[in-house]
This record gives sequence, structure tokens and C-alpha cells, in this order.
Amino acid sequence: MELCRGEGAGLFEKLQKMPVKLGDIASKLFQGLVTSADDIYFLEPLGKERSGLVSVHSRATEKDYEVETAVVKPLCKGSLDARRYAVQPSKRVVFPYDVTRTRDLRRATLISPSYFKSHYPRIWAYLEENKGALAGRENGKMRHDGWYGYVYPKSIPLFSLSKILTPSIAARASFSFDSDGEIYFVGSGGGGGGAMALS
Repeated sequence: MELCRGEGAGLFEKLQKMPVKLGDIASKLFQGLVTSADDIYFLEPLGKERSGLVSVHSRATEKDYEVETAVVKPLCKGSLDARRYAVQPSKRVVFPYDVTRTRDLRRATLISPSYFKSHYPRIWAYLEENKGALAGRENGKMRHDGWYGYVYPKSIPLFSLSKILTPSIAARASFSFDSDGEIYFVGSGGGGGGAMALS
């Protein structure tokens, strides 16, 4: 069956003959994080990591904090940070999910409040400081024990996997490879636009 005629036909024919297709190395396309409270979850880094902590600024509270890096991941924002062959995260994101359990169970699994309090007391205090706003998201949809999680956690299990990352909007092909699953990215908006990934 002929899929394309005219000027682009030669290119399509060449692509069809390639031995390795994108579908052979990636099975899922997914969007970035959707928190419904970006001002709370997205933090401005103020310095380098030191002894498992990083200094950040919150737009939600207009205060500075020193928080645990284990649950405050590097965050990139679409075309602002995701370039061709390279990603340079400009922000940090509070990531309240147990990465190992989420990956193993293949579903978003929140860090329990008791574990959070004992292992990451600084960021837990910050979340509790913002509990009213977090629980009140989406007309009170988050008024339950998991109030500190994201409203739309659908793609959370895919973030810790190796992935090909691209901005949602770009003037040219701008793909980069996150081999270790260390980069977290925004779904949309927030200045700089969102991104998509293949895993």
C-alpha cells in the first residue's frame, strides 16, 4: 500500500526500510507531571546539593528552604530546558512517590506519611505548611489521606525508566536521552511549555 506520493515519498520509503523502528525500542508515549499546584511543587534551586540537601525558593510561600534531595528531583520545562541532545533542568520538583515501589508495582505509590516524617522531615514540613491548598485542589478532590500526591499520577511509574525526551513544541527535532531515568519534566505550561517522553 502506498502511503505517500509526491515530494516526501522518497523519504518515507527510506524510513520504511530502516531495520530498527521507534516502536522496537519504545512502547509508551507519555506526558510530563501534572500537579494542579505547580507553585507549591516546583521549586527554584538556590545553590548546589550539599550533604543530601539543596536550598530552594518556593513561589507559593515566598520563602527559602533547605530540603532533602532524595524527594526533590531535577525538573525540566519543555523547550526552556530540553534541547537537542541535552537536558539542563532549571528547577526542582517535590516528588512524594516511592520510586522503587512505584517501578516494581507499576503504579504510583506515595511515600507513607510516617516514613516521610522520619526520613524527609524538612520537605514533609513544607508540604504540611501547604496542606490546605494541596487538599483543596480540583474543588476538594484531594481531601483524603493522599492529599500530598499529584492529582493526575497516571504516568508516574514511567519517570524512573530510561526515556527519550522532547519538548511538546519545538522549531526542529529536539530529542535527548535520559539513560538513567533521573530527569522529571512538566506536562504543560508554567513558562517554557511542556514535554513528552518515549519509554
